[in-house]
Amino acid sequence: MSLFELEAVGGPWARRLARRRAGLDALPFSELHAIDGAAREAARWVWTQSAFSEYASAAAFAQIASALLAAGAPIDLCAAAGDFVADEMLHAELSARVAMALGGAVPLEVDLSRLARPAESEGALLRAAELLVRTSCVGEALTVPLLKAARRKSELPLIKTILMRIVKDESQHAELGSWFLDWAD
Repeated sequence: MSLFELEAVGGPWARRLARRRAGLDALPFSELHAIDGAAREAARWVWTQSAFSEYASAAAFAQIASALLAAGAPIDLCAAAGDFVADEMLHAELSARVAMALGGAVPLEVDLSRLARPAESEGALLRAAELLVRTSCVGEALTVPLLKAARRKSELPLIKTILMRIVKDESQHAELGSWFLDWAD
């Protein structure tokens, strides 16, 4: 177990994400300074957990991309799964930035060797299907309406903006499973 932390190296590696991160540094994170007391502490916990969940989702999509390649899936489905890893890392960064603006992430002990549950099915096609159903058809599909509800309830423009961005991406992530299942059929 170790403390969950995020960092970036920068340089050419940061430039690869520049298009995805466009406008991120201009977001008004300072509006979160108005939150105080118990609400602030609860929000720090929620956004720290969110950063970790998004990080774990990146691991799940990396695993899915590998499974799709092993199953001989179409190149566009494989590429989408790989691309979704970068989406999830951006979501992790956004969540972490919110937690930091609220006074810092809460200490979170994690086991990074267990980020994504491996598939147990026999055969490459079934392993890919298992991972996609679990992550895309169930996990991501359930996340979208929850995030939409949270966005509607939020009173802060920053949080609405961040949740809108995450919902946009997660909606596409939720569709990958059904596209794969249609192809595999």
